[in-house]
Amino acid sequence: MSDTVEIDEEIRAARAALEEMPLDHHDRATYLDILAVALGERYSTEGGVADLEEALRLSREAVDITPADSPDMCGFLSNYGIRLAEMYSLREEIADLEDAIHIMRQVLDTTPSDDPDSAMYLNNLGTALGDRYIRTNRVADLDESIQITQQAIDAAVDGYSDLPMYLNSLSLRLGSRYEREGDVADLEAALRVIRNAISLTPEDSPDRATYLHSLSIQLGREYSRAAAMPVLEESIQVAQKAVDSSAQHHPDRPMYLNTLGLALGDRCAATNADFDVENAMLALREALDLTPEDSPWRATYLSNLGTQFERRYSKTGLAADLNEAVRLMQDAVRRTPKDHPDLAKSLNSLGICLSRSYLRTLNAADLEEAIRVSQEAVNITTQTTEKIAYLCSLGNRLGERYMRTGATADINSAIETMRQAISMAPATDVTQRAMCLNNLGNRLGDRYDAEGIAAYLDESIDTLQQAVDITPENHPDKASYLNGLGARLATRHASYIAMTDLESAIDVMRRAAEITPRTNLSRALILHNLGAALGDRYFRMKKAADLDEAIRVTREAVDIIPAYHPVRAMCLNGLTIWLGKRSGSKGTVISDLEDSVKAAREAVRIIPNKHASRPTYLNALGFRLLERYKYREAQGTADLDEAIRVLQEAVDATPDSNPIKARFQYNLGTGFDYRNEATGVVADHEAALSNFQSALREPNSHIVDRIMAGIAVLQICATTSDWEQAFEASKIAVPLVPKLTPRSLQNVDKQHLLGQIGRMAPNAAAAALQAGRGPTTALQLLEQGRAVLATSLEEMRTDVSELEARNPELAKQFVRLRDELDQPIMRNTFLQDEHGESCQQFRASQRREMGDKFDQLIGEIRRQPGLEDFLAAPSEADMRAAARCGPIIVINTSEYYRCDAILVEHHQIRSVALPGFKSKDIRERTRNSNLGSAETLEWLWDTVAGPVLDALGLTQQPSTEDWPRIWWVATGTASKLPLHAAGRYYANGSGGTDNVLDRAMSSYSSSVRAIIQGRRRRRHDDRDAAISAPARVLLVAIEHTPGQSRLPFAVREIQVIRSLARSLHLKPIEPGRHKQDIMAHLPQSKVFHFAGHGHTDEDDPSRSHLLLGGGKKDALTVANLLETNLREHSPFLAYLSACGTGRTKNEKFVDESIHLISACQLAGFRHVIGTLWEVNDQLCVDMARITYEGMRDGGMTDESVCRGLHNATRQLRRRWLDTTTMPIRAAGRGNNSSATRNMAEEETHGTSGSDEGDRKRRRLLRDVFACDDDEKSGPLLWVPYVHFGV
Repeated sequence: MSDTVEIDEEIRAARAALEEMPLDHHDRATYLDILAVALGERYSTEGGVADLEEALRLSREAVDITPADSPDMCGFLSNYGIRLAEMYSLREEIADLEDAIHIMRQVLDTTPSDDPDSAMYLNNLGTALGDRYIRTNRVADLDESIQITQQAIDAAVDGYSDLPMYLNSLSLRLGSRYEREGDVADLEAALRVIRNAISLTPEDSPDRATYLHSLSIQLGREYSRAAAMPVLEESIQVAQKAVDSSAQHHPDRPMYLNTLGLALGDRCAATNADFDVENAMLALREALDLTPEDSPWRATYLSNLGTQFERRYSKTGLAADLNEAVRLMQDAVRRTPKDHPDLAKSLNSLGICLSRSYLRTLNAADLEEAIRVSQEAVNITTQTTEKIAYLCSLGNRLGERYMRTGATADINSAIETMRQAISMAPATDVTQRAMCLNNLGNRLGDRYDAEGIAAYLDESIDTLQQAVDITPENHPDKASYLNGLGARLATRHASYIAMTDLESAIDVMRRAAEITPRTNLSRALILHNLGAALGDRYFRMKKAADLDEAIRVTREAVDIIPAYHPVRAMCLNGLTIWLGKRSGSKGTVISDLEDSVKAAREAVRIIPNKHASRPTYLNALGFRLLERYKYREAQGTADLDEAIRVLQEAVDATPDSNPIKARFQYNLGTGFDYRNEATGVVADHEAALSNFQSALREPNSHIVDRIMAGIAVLQICATTSDWEQAFEASKIAVPLVPKLTPRSLQNVDKQHLLGQIGRMAPNAAAAALQAGRGPTTALQLLEQGRAVLATSLEEMRTDVSELEARNPELAKQFVRLRDELDQPIMRNTFLQDEHGESCQQFRASQRREMGDKFDQLIGEIRRQPGLEDFLAAPSEADMRAAARCGPIIVINTSEYYRCDAILVEHHQIRSVALPGFKSKDIRERTRNSNLGSAETLEWLWDTVAGPVLDALGLTQQPSTEDWPRIWWVATGTASKLPLHAAGRYYANGSGGTDNVLDRAMSSYSSSVRAIIQGRRRRRHDDRDAAISAPARVLLVAIEHTPGQSRLPFAVREIQVIRSLARSLHLKPIEPGRHKQDIMAHLPQSKVFHFAGHGHTDEDDPSRSHLLLGGGKKDALTVANLLETNLREHSPFLAYLSACGTGRTKNEKFVDESIHLISACQLAGFRHVIGTLWEVNDQLCVDMARITYEGMRDGGMTDESVCRGLHNATRQLRRRWLDTTTMPIRAAGRGNNSSATRNMAEEETHGTSGSDEGDRKRRRLLRDVFACDDDEKSGPLLWVPYVHFGV
C-alpha cells in the first residue's frame, strides 16, 4: 500500500470491523493484525509515534489471543517482531531488539523451508541481527545477518516484489563488514548488490529513496577508500535524489539530508569550494529541524553539523565557527547514551575540535579534555576501521601535549598508539595505512623537533615517504602527505645541510602545489614550505631566481589566507625572511626592507601571546629592525630599541631546552652590541656579552649558532683586550667545529657549513697567545678548527693495519662502515620509477645511520688497549715527531689581534711574533692581485720569511747538496702567498741569500695533521709498492678546449715528459681527453700529469676544475677528486700544470684549503705539484722538464719531488735575473715586460713545432680567463709553482 489515502481507508475499515466484532470472535486476531500492519505502514510514511505504539500493542494482542498451533501464528509473530524492531529504531532500547530477534527466530523455527513467506522472515531476522551488530559491535551478529539475508535472497521467487528490499539489507550489512574488517571485496559486493536493488525498483516506488540513500552511503565508503572524485560526485547526486524524492515530513528525510550533508562536506574538503560547506550546513540544519528533541538521531546530526563548522573554521579562521563546532559536538556527546555505537565517533570529533581550539588559544584545559575524550573513543570502540582512525586522533593529541610539556611519556605513547593503528590497518586499505603512516611520521618529526636526535628525523622521513608512495595520485590527501614529507626533508637539510635533502624537498613540494586547487587553504601551507625550501637553496647556491620565486610563492600563500587566520602569521614570517634577504643581497633595497618589517609586525600582531611560534616571529621582527637600524643609523635608535625589546621577549618566552634559543640570544646580543657602539653604555656591552656567552653554552642548541656566538665573544673581547674570556670562549667554540660536519654529510655540504664560521680558529689561536697560553695550545686550536673537511676524509681513509693486528673484528667493522660512508650519494636526475626519489632519501637516511654507527665504533676502538689515540687529534708529541724531517712553520694570521709564526721542531714548539705582518696588508695585496711581484716577495721576506728562517738558524745557503727542508702551513689569506719565494732579488744574482729559495727547500701542507697522516700513509704505501704492478704515468694534454684559448705548449710539455718516462721507469699512458677516460686510468697510474686550462670557482671551491676535451660539462672537479679514493693504489705524484690549482678565491673557505691540489692529496696522491695563480704556457714546459729530471736523478724518492721543483724554480729564477738589467726592490720597480717576455721565450728553447705566431704571443695563460701582467710590478713567472707533500 503506497498511497496514504488507501492506508487511512484500511485503518478506518479495520477499526470499524473491530468495534462491531465480539471480543471472542475467531477473526479478531486477524483484524488486530491487519490494523497493526496498516498503522505500521502509516508510521513508516508519516513518522507518527502514536501509530507505532498502537501498532505494537495491537500486534502483541493478536499474538496473545491466537492459539500456538494456529496456522496464522507465524504471520502474527512476524508482524509483531517487525513492530518491535521499528520501536527499537525509534527508542533504541535494546530489550525491544532482543525481543524482536527472539520472536523472529521462533517464526523461522516453525516455518517450512518451502513456505513462500520464509524469504520475508529470513530478511526480517537478518535486518534485526544487523541492527544488533550496530548496537553491540558483535561480529557474530554481523556475519549471521549477512548469511541469513543471503538466504532470504536465495529463497525469494524471481519477480518477488520485496527482493530489492532484501538486496538493500544485504548491501548495508556488507558495507558494515567492510567498515569493520577493511576487505575491499565486501565493499565491491555491497555496491553491486545495491545497484541491482535499484535496477529492480520502479521509478515511482516509495522504497526507491531508501535504496538510493544506501547507494550513496556505499559510494561514500568507496570514495574514502580510493579518493576518486567521480565516485564522490555520484554519491552526492544519488543522495540529492533520495532527498528530492522524499516527502517533507517523511521520517527518513533527516537521515537522507544527513548523508547528503556529509558527502558535500567531503567535496568541500577535496575542492575547497565555499558553496559545498555552506550547502552541507544547510542540509544538516534541516535534518536537525525535522528531528524531534528527544530523538536519538539528533546527537548524530549535531555532531555532523559541528564537523562542518569546524571545516568552515579551517577555511576562515573565525573563532566563532570553531566555538560553535565545539558547542554542537559537546551537545551531541551529552545526548548520546553511554552504550550507543555513535558515541565513539562523536567523542573523536569533539577531540579534534578541542585540539583546534587549543592550537588557537593555547588553553591547556582544551588539550586535556581533547585527550580525555579521544582516549574514551578508543576505549569503547572495537570496530577495526573506526578504531584505527580514533587511535590516530589520540596519537596526534598526545603529540600536541608532548610539544607543550616535553613529557617523554606522551611522545612514547603517541608513537606507540600510531604503531598500533598501523598494525591494525589492512594491507589492502591503502588509504588507512597511508593516514596512519603519515601521522606516525609527523609524531616522529615532533620528537626530533623537541629533542634533536637525528634517528627520529630519519625515521620520520622514511615513514612519511611510505605514506606518499602508497597513496594514489588522485587521492585528496596526496598533496598533504607530499607537503609533510617535503617539510621534514627541509628540516633535515636545515639541521645537517645535506643538499640532496633540499633538492628532494623542493621537488615533492612542487608536486604538492601542482595538484592542489589554487584557492585551497592547504595550498597556502604548501607554498609557504616551498618558499622556505627555495630560500634555503638560495642561501646555498646564491641564485637570485630562487629568492625571487621564494618571495612570489610566499606572497601567494599570504594572499590565500584570510587576514584574521592564525596560519597567516606563519606565512607572513616566511615573507619577512625572504624580503629581508633580497633587500640585503641587492645592497639594501629599502622597499623590500620596509615590506619585510611590515610583514613581521603583522605576523606578531596575529599570533596569540602564548603561541609556541610567537618567539620565532618576534625574533624575525627584531632581526629586521636591526637591519633597518643599520641602514638608517643616522636617524636614531628607535628601531634598535624596539629590536632589543622584541628580541628580549623572544628569548624570555623560549625554554632552555629549545634548540633555537641560542639563535635568539645571538640576535639579542647583536642588538645590545649595536647600541653599545651607538651610545657607549657599559650595561649594553655587558648584556651583549652575556647573551653571546649564554648562546655559546646552550648545549641543546644548533652547533652553528653556538659557534657564531663564540665568534661574537671573541670579537667583543678583542675590543676590550679581555683575552682570558676570549680564550675561555675559544676552548668551547673551536671543538664544536668538527661536530658541525657529521660523517654522513657529502663533501659539498660539509664545505658549505664550514664556510659559515669564517676565520674563527686563527682568531682563537691568537687569543690563546694573547692570554699567555703558549704556542702549543694555540696550535692545537688551529688543528681542531681548520682543514676539517680534509681531516674527515683522511679519517675515512686511514690506515687500519695496526687496528687489524690488535683487533681484526673491529678492523673489519671499521672498513665496512668506512667504505660504505666513503661512497658519494649520487643524485639521479632521471628517476627510473616512481620510487626513485624515496630510494634516494632512504640512502641518505642509511648514510646518517651509518655515520652514527661509525662514531660509536671509533669510541669502542679507542677503549681498546694501545688504540686510545685512534683517529684522535695529534698530541704535542705527535706534532713534534712530524718535524723530524724539517721544521713546520705555521703562519697564523688573525683579523683582530696579531700574526705569528708557530714553529714546530722535533724538540720544541715555539712562536715568533710577526708585528710587521698585518691582515689588512695581506688583504690589500691579494685584492690588487700582485702577490707574485718582486715588491711583494721582498715584503714577505721582511715581515715573515726572514724572521722565521733566522729564528730557525737557516741563515745562509747550504754548502752541500744536503739541503734543509721546511713545510709551510699558512692560515687565512696568508695561504695565498708565495712564502717559498719570499726574498730580495737583484739583477745578475747579486744581493746574497736574503731569500727562502737559497736557504731551504719548501713544501706546503694544509695542516700539521695532514703531514702526520701523509707520513703514516707513506709507510703503508711503501710496503704495498713492492708488490704493485709496473708503474704508469697518465699524460693528458689539452691544447684545444671549447670556449678557451689555445695552449700550443701543452702538447710540447707532454712530449717532454714522455721522453723522460723511460728513464723514470714509467710507462706512458695517453687515453682519451674526457673525464671518464681519465678517471678510468687514474687508479692504475703512479703519476698523473695534466697540461691544460684550470679554473677556480669563486663561490664554490668544490666546483673548481681542470678543463678537459669536453669543456665545462666534462670538467674534472674538486668534488670529483674528493669522492675518489686511490689510497690502495698508492699513487705517487699529481702534477697539475694549469693555472691556480692551489688557489681558493673565496675568503670563507681559505682555512679549509679546498682546491685542486688538496683534492688530489686527499684522493691519495703522496705528492702534488700545482700553482698559486696563472702560469705561462711556454714556461710550464721547462718547469716540468727540470722537475722531472731532478726526480729522475734523485731516484723518484719523496725528497726528489720537492728537490726537483726547488731546482727548477731556482734555475728559472736565475734565467730571469740574468735577463734583468735593473734592481727589483722598491714598489713600482718590478720586472719590466720586456724582461719577462725575453725570459719566457729563452727558457722554452728548442720548442720545435710551434708556429711563429705562437712564439710571438706575450703570454699564454693556462686559465680560463687570460689577463696580462701589470707592466710595473706584475707577477714573476717562476713564482707560483708549489709542492704539497711529505
